[in-house]
Amino acid sequence: MTIKNDLTGQQIGQYRVVSLLGDGTSATVYRAQQITAFDRDVAIKVMRPELMGEPTFAERLETEARTIAALHHPNILRLIEYLSDDRLLCLVMDYAPGGNLADLMKRGLMPVADVERLIAQIAAALDYAHSQGVIHRDLKPQNVLLDTTGNALLGDFGIAKLISENTRMTRTGAIVGTPAYMSPEQWEGQPVDGRADLYAFGILVYEMLTGGLPFKADTTTSMMFQHLHTYPPPMESVRDGLPLAVDEVVKRAIAKHPQERFATTAEFATLLRRALHGRAVDLSPLSPLPMQDYLSPGRDPESSTLELPVVRQSQSLPAASLPAVSAHTPPRERRAGLSALPLAVFALLIIFGIGIFLIVSSQTSPATPTPTLLPATTGASLADDERLDARLVAQALVPAGCFVMGSDPARDPDAVEEEMPAHRVCVSAFWMDIYEVTHEAYAAFVDAGGYADAQWWSDEGWAWLQTNGFEGPEDRGGTADPRQPRLNLSWYEADAYARWRGGRLPTEAEWEYAARGEVGRLFAWGDGYQLGYSIINEISRGGTAPTAPNPVGSRPADHAWSGVYDMVGNACEWVGDWYALYTTNEQADPTGADEGTERVMRGGSFLSSPTTARLAVRTSRAPGMRARSCGLRVATPPG
Repeated sequence: MTIKNDLTGQQIGQYRVVSLLGDGTSATVYRAQQITAFDRDVAIKVMRPELMGEPTFAERLETEARTIAALHHPNILRLIEYLSDDRLLCLVMDYAPGGNLADLMKRGLMPVADVERLIAQIAAALDYAHSQGVIHRDLKPQNVLLDTTGNALLGDFGIAKLISENTRMTRTGAIVGTPAYMSPEQWEGQPVDGRADLYAFGILVYEMLTGGLPFKADTTTSMMFQHLHTYPPPMESVRDGLPLAVDEVVKRAIAKHPQERFATTAEFATLLRRALHGRAVDLSPLSPLPMQDYLSPGRDPESSTLELPVVRQSQSLPAASLPAVSAHTPPRERRAGLSALPLAVFALLIIFGIGIFLIVSSQTSPATPTPTLLPATTGASLADDERLDARLVAQALVPAGCFVMGSDPARDPDAVEEEMPAHRVCVSAFWMDIYEVTHEAYAAFVDAGGYADAQWWSDEGWAWLQTNGFEGPEDRGGTADPRQPRLNLSWYEADAYARWRGGRLPTEAEWEYAARGEVGRLFAWGDGYQLGYSIINEISRGGTAPTAPNPVGSRPADHAWSGVYDMVGNACEWVGDWYALYTTNEQADPTGADEGTERVMRGGSFLSSPTTARLAVRTSRAPGMRARSCGLRVATPPG
């Protein structure tokens, strides 16, 4: 690749430019080495000279760079430095040696497991950025970079907004945004929020799973029409083997009306994962398309075979759906081979608000919707294999199955004696809480007089309660949010709460089966630990160390195959078994030892390391000990 004014071989600040990586509409990207940091590889994005002619662009770029540099997430490309002088404006970023998602998709249809992993990573990055008030505006495969192990790194946040505000660039006729991924509100020049990113993410997911874009067109106008007025072919008709529910979930993400899309990318990723695993999803119907009486889904308005009725006053679209007519909207040029009638009708549609302006002005974004972290209080929002129990707590149905319980050192080098030997176990179906029991849920037990009513307590538990004179749970600082898991509970308290709920603590086998499934994953998302995927202490991996648990369900990647959340981190959990060493015998619905001195706790907490947060890890405590970082979830027999 050769470009004008190539900077290869030159030095920019403390960086020596090594090679050209890419050349785009707004910038040229180079690979460089940081001379003052042992020749560390970096990427330098050099903005186009045309942009420097705008008096305030450099100032606005620096402001945007400060905002982007403040984003700290394992799946967001780190911005290192902003550089400017009389001739150059540059952004210095980490170098992603694995190429980008566009390159990866060119190699062929991606395995569903790889797509699922990348979806979780991209969703986590977008959700975090939106929580910080940052909208991407130009999500596309080229902006999803990959590290050496194939993990996603999202880049180019906010650049599209800056370019759209630059009058010199808009006068050149450059397209702001990428037409194949632009949301209807971007085409119409409306204000955008995180739901525009969600729309682009939905388009990207369609492309990753099917190997092709959902909307294809030879002209920008045709592409615009499809984004505004049609839905793509069903995904299962493009790729064999995809469950029907996958298309339903993706279609919701690319709904024409922003208010009909998911509230967050995390919600989209969660339901998509359910659908990919063949689990039911329950989504309300989308609003009818404005043109559905006239067009079949996927039909191109510029096709010579398209037949549209003349739009008369008696059959015109509702006035509310038609933007005001602009007297300055240029008419569409006539294409050879088109009949006059379809062309005239399509031109009329353009005049009635579709437009063919290629530059979309970004406007101030309204606040990003707050993520919904807890299940809704109505059963109508639950899937077929989910329910609200008698106390209105959401549960998932874990189907019967068999798996290998424990650790095999040949597969898991971190395996320890307490997790061995690996042995085959079968469990019957059961209901399990989707989330760890929260402060809010546990408070209902306390408020109902749970600590004064012996019927909910085992004999040993009631004796423990009376001996210690406890009148309620223990409260410690940092865990007062009603959505956080209730911690500092003894096994006796966890058992009493489960009885009050009409259930019990899960057995150790049930817990591990719900977390790992028949494939026996070491973590909820796979065998390799991924930074930022769960709420644990990640100092040893270059991450952070939380001082308290997060609201339940706040990390979409920590979502087991069974539909339950936070099995890897956030809070460890009491289970029903007495602690004892495993045996090699195959077992059906094991309940542990008949007696003992300590009860088992499973799952990592916000204090755990990646090694101790593995799903096979077992710990134990005396049942009367209040565990600082542990809570519970409830299991209930089917029925």
